[in-house]
Amino acid sequence: MTDRTNEQLFEALSSTDYLIYSRADEELEAWFAKHPTEAVTRATELVELALRSSSKEGRQKVGYLALPIIAASLVPSQPLPEAYDVLVSGYGTPDRLRSVLLAIPEARRLRIFESQLPDPTATHRLVEAFLDLAPGFATPFLRAGFARTERDFTVYLTAWERLPSVAKQLAAHREWMKRQPRKPPPPPPPPEPKGTLSFAEGRAVLPEDYDSLDAVGKAQYRVAAGAYVGGGEVKNPKDFVKKLIANDLDESDAAMRRWKVLQDGVHRYDFWVVWVDNGSLFEANGKKLPVHQIQGSFQALEKKPKWIALADDLRRSEPSSLWTVPKPTHSTSKKAPKKALAKSKKTPSRRR
Repeated sequence: MTDRTNEQLFEALSSTDYLIYSRADEELEAWFAKHPTEAVTRATELVELALRSSSKEGRQKVGYLALPIIAASLVPSQPLPEAYDVLVSGYGTPDRLRSVLLAIPEARRLRIFESQLPDPTATHRLVEAFLDLAPGFATPFLRAGFARTERDFTVYLTAWERLPSVAKQLAAHREWMKRQPRKPPPPPPPPEPKGTLSFAEGRAVLPEDYDSLDAVGKAQYRVAAGAYVGGGEVKNPKDFVKKLIANDLDESDAAMRRWKVLQDGVHRYDFWVVWVDNGSLFEANGKKLPVHQIQGSFQALEKKPKWIALADDLRRSEPSSLWTVPKPTHSTSKKAPKKALAKSKKTPSRRR
């Protein structure tokens, strides 16, 4: 591949797409390794280009790729130009970043560290690995953390207590925290509005009740049962029980509850619950809709505003239990309720 120009590389380094900027990073690293005698010149050109740019991403990457090349070329005690400080961040490999920081006087290092406070990731990298190069940063770091969270951030600096100046700042900060008034807790959020729907005429439906259902009820039964065992319809209750047994369940798991869902007194939906907390929603006396209940949670299967809103309305409208209805005519086995079928190689997907 033909080497890209500085402008082309800088544009790629400014990208937020990992593949784009990582390839540019690798290309520049390889170029520096292949052309050691020209590396400082090109690194300086890239730095000057970055200084003229407003791209935070490009400036940051040039800072940790090019500044180490320039720092390594300096004679002992020669500092990096102060204009380059704005390209230094908490990012880059630790050894290279340390070499850059060592080429900057301590007072300037402290200002660099303070400039990174809005970026918690960069700040924590600096504190963890480089606080010895700017120990005066301990107090600004602790105060900024307290201002954001009212938490004690001294735990992040205990490894540096061996430095007398840091130990002194930690002690002073702990005393300072004791004198700070604490903000009152925020007021609780307002109560969530109740849903607009109501569940009515709940009845238990067992496999032996299937024949007593009307045509719509039978069709909805088959779809709801099929959804519980992985999708599609079952042929009849016998087929449903057969599929349950194939998944290490039994006939009692075929118990259902059927509800009418009303809005302003009008029958809008039918809802079928299969074994306690999994259900399918239908139009009133009609077809299945893309909203279901899985392990007690109403979810929209199609991420469209109308279905998301309906799932939320159902959640806010649901009574404490959709399984509690008048006792069925037929008894079921007395065992503890189960959750939805576990996802494994032997059990079907819970998609409906």
